Amino acid sequence: MIIFKKLFSKYYYRSPIFWLLSLLSLYSAFGFLILPKLIHNGINEQIQIQLGWKTEIAEVKINPFLLTMTINELQIIENATPVFNFSRFHADIELRSLVEGAYTFKNIELIKPNINLSIAPNGMSNIQQAYLNQQLSEPPLVVSEEQSAPSIPKLLFDQINVEAGSIRINDFSQGEKIVHQLNPISFNIRTFSTYIEQGGDYQLNILLDNDQSLYWKGNLSLAPISSTGSFQIKGIRAHRLWAYLAKVSPYDVRNSEVDFSSNYSVSYTDSQLQLILNEAYVSLKNTNIADPQKTDEFVNIKQINIGPSYFDLAKQSVAIKQVELDTVDLDLTILENGELQLLQPLNTLTKQDEQIKKTNTENSNFLWSIDNIKLNNSIIHINDRSVANNANIRVRNINAELSQLNQSLANSQPFSLSFTLDESLTNEISGDITLQPLALQSDIKLSQIPVKIAQPYLEPFANIAINKGLFSLLGKTQLTNSETHGMNGSFQGDITVDDFDSQDTIKGRRLLGWEQIDISPLQVSFSPLRVDIDKILLKKPYSRFIINEDRSINFSQLTKNNSKNKSITSPTPKSAESTVININEIRINEGSTYFADLSLTPEFATSIQHLDGTIKGLSSHNDAPAEIDIKGSVDEYGMASINGEIKPLVDPLYTNINVNFDKVELTTLTPYSGRYAGYVIDKGKLSLALNYKIADGFLDGSNRLILDQFELGETVQSEESLDLPIKLALALFKDSDGIIDISLPTKGDMNSPDFEIGGLVMKALLNVMTKAVSSPFTLLANLADGDETSLNSVSFALGSSELSAEQKQNLATLASLLIKRPQLILEMRINVDSEKEAVKLKQMALQSQLQLINKDIWQQQEALEKFFIEQQGEQEFNDFKLAQLTVKESEPEVDQDELMQQYQQALFNHLVSIQPFSNLQLTELAQQRISSIKNELIKVNKVQNKQVFALHPTLDALAEKQTIDSIFTLTSK
Repeated sequence: MIIFKKLFSKYYYRSPIFWLLSLLSLYSAFGFLILPKLIHNGINEQIQIQLGWKTEIAEVKINPFLLTMTINELQIIENATPVFNFSRFHADIELRSLVEGAYTFKNIELIKPNINLSIAPNGMSNIQQAYLNQQLSEPPLVVSEEQSAPSIPKLLFDQINVEAGSIRINDFSQGEKIVHQLNPISFNIRTFSTYIEQGGDYQLNILLDNDQSLYWKGNLSLAPISSTGSFQIKGIRAHRLWAYLAKVSPYDVRNSEVDFSSNYSVSYTDSQLQLILNEAYVSLKNTNIADPQKTDEFVNIKQINIGPSYFDLAKQSVAIKQVELDTVDLDLTILENGELQLLQPLNTLTKQDEQIKKTNTENSNFLWSIDNIKLNNSIIHINDRSVANNANIRVRNINAELSQLNQSLANSQPFSLSFTLDESLTNEISGDITLQPLALQSDIKLSQIPVKIAQPYLEPFANIAINKGLFSLLGKTQLTNSETHGMNGSFQGDITVDDFDSQDTIKGRRLLGWEQIDISPLQVSFSPLRVDIDKILLKKPYSRFIINEDRSINFSQLTKNNSKNKSITSPTPKSAESTVININEIRINEGSTYFADLSLTPEFATSIQHLDGTIKGLSSHNDAPAEIDIKGSVDEYGMASINGEIKPLVDPLYTNINVNFDKVELTTLTPYSGRYAGYVIDKGKLSLALNYKIADGFLDGSNRLILDQFELGETVQSEESLDLPIKLALALFKDSDGIIDISLPTKGDMNSPDFEIGGLVMKALLNVMTKAVSSPFTLLANLADGDETSLNSVSFALGSSELSAEQKQNLATLASLLIKRPQLILEMRINVDSEKEAVKLKQMALQSQLQLINKDIWQQQEALEKFFIEQQGEQEFNDFKLAQLTVKESEPEVDQDELMQQYQQALFNHLVSIQPFSNLQLTELAQQRISSIKNELIKVNKVQNKQVFALHPTLDALAEKQTIDSIFTLTSK
């Protein structure tokens, strides 16, 4: 009570309460009234001095008793534009600052802070530029060395809280305006300190828009700088930051959401930065990458997960447990020049950049390892514009894995890959790969890949359309590469192509096809090249061979001879001689081929079906020939076979092949007979045996042609028909059973430029037929082991119709040939020498009348003289005799016996000359000769009468050596 009394007495100034109240009043007045004004003015003054900007503050409130300060509605303005503002700032200072020996804040709170930054093209922000401008306008301050290195004040914050903040950044540094809007920003920091040699625990939570967040927790020390803890970043829009990499990056990231979390330890001592990341995880979601010049992205990645990872900056090492890419959608475009479109942006890199990268790589001792790389459920769209019609290929369901990668590329890395190609089944490749030097061991399984995907690549070179086909492969591959031996490797496995079918694009007709080709097992060695195949199985192979209207062959039209293709030349193998090819067996099951000749009228078509057989022992380095045994049917009932030996893979070519056709219906060949023979084929069957022996470039063939019951029908008009008596030729060869059996030898030097193997049999047949019709009796004589002159004529003595024994034998031989060839017709033309044979007939008549044959010479003279007197009188006789026996003085002396012989001959000749004679006698002689020949052929040797015809006799023929020949000719029915 005494204390209070003093307070109200005149000695109040002696009261402690007075002074206490006075101090409290002054403290309150300063805290509530003066200090807010000072702070308000101080903020305005410092902002103006440092930045040259205006500041507007609605209210500054200080509670000196609670040690709190609140600032409401602060704005910092540049040119009427707010640069920084907030709704409320509140700070709560703790009295324990006296105990802690540091400025201790219980709570720092900032509500709705808003920052507007503008970054100029030179990279300076508006705050930096304003500060620089103010520094240039003020005289420089002289700062002592002690002042130049201020110490960090001791600060302790129990909690720092920011709510509903925002940052807007207008960035012009990249040549265009880039706007960053971060809002709302909220974070809370607990127990943060700046104590020297003492760290503090902290926790930072920053929430951004669109579910972006930063969580940071750990221990932080500022002197020295060090921190340990963990952080987690979620949902960062990486594509918004990509503009800052656009000048150095060839690609544009259109979208990517990044999550990043890790435990860390960082310190900065002695100018050395130490950083360790542990259990680090990076995740990129919905990443879209594009060519900056294109609208559409070329790759879309659903998610990339990297981690857990360990990084040590001091040791320059990073170890990643796994990199996983999920659902990669990649568009690959191959341009017209064959380059990948996605590689084009890389061309903008300068050689200097490449050299810098190369130098950095060479000098780098960075250690890295990735335990596992995985690619899941991905797809590649390939658009190949390098071919005429763009090729579009889809590689889907890609799953891949590569393990044990590190900076030492000499280690072996296991890998696996699976995918589907268009509509194929799952394809699998797995094994081990070493990059330096290259070494690969893999198992390959390709399942039913559509062969049709090769169509765009085949189209520029061939008029072939692949309709369908499925390619499969199962095997093992091994590759190695060394500086001394180069690339080497091998493949072992099986190959099949199922359900293949193709057509030519000119006519739109089926060309080649099969149900299945199975090559198993196949072994390939690459250096030197060697191919070993145990068996090739062709199930139901099919081919179509067409001769078009212009007589071109469909297979000859398959190749496209355009200028682009001509400029492409295949490289010559370096060592073709060392190539070894061995095929143990080729087996054909139920094969067929179709042949048509559209150049004929009517068109011709036939087919060979049910082809079955084998080719065994094909080799390019084996002297033993391969064995061929193939059989099939022609049309429905005819048979065909090929058997023999062949060495097609060695030089020179060797063959000993027999090709046989049996009982092939000839009526189907009517178009050919119409063109070349001028007749349709009425009936007949063909059997053909061909043998081709080729050795040392020389062909020696022996062929046999058999036509059974071959008959020609009506004539056909053809400009190409042969000018040959075809029916005669056929009749010459056809025997009594209706069989034509012809041997056709073929020979030729295959090294000769004039040699053509095509049509050898046809040429041989035409040659034989031409020779036959031009010299038919030569052909018959050869068949009878005789000579032509013994069969093509009959010789008669002058005036006689009698046949000698030799002539009868010749006629018997001819008869046997005619009997065997009932289609042949023998025509005989009897020749008579009217002059000589008239004399002969008169001589024969005189001898017969006077019966001179059985008389001696004197009796013959007596009979002739008597007959002379009877015919011409005694006086004529005496005169004739005197003339004949009188020797002229000029003539040499003649012996009486010789003179008498001359007389007798002259007497005989004179009487012959006066013998009566009629030309009818010559005709009768011709008829007698005809009868003699016919009798021998028909009656004696049983030739059909309808096969023998007599032509009109020739009476003006010329006899030789007291004989005259009657000529035979042959025709056919």
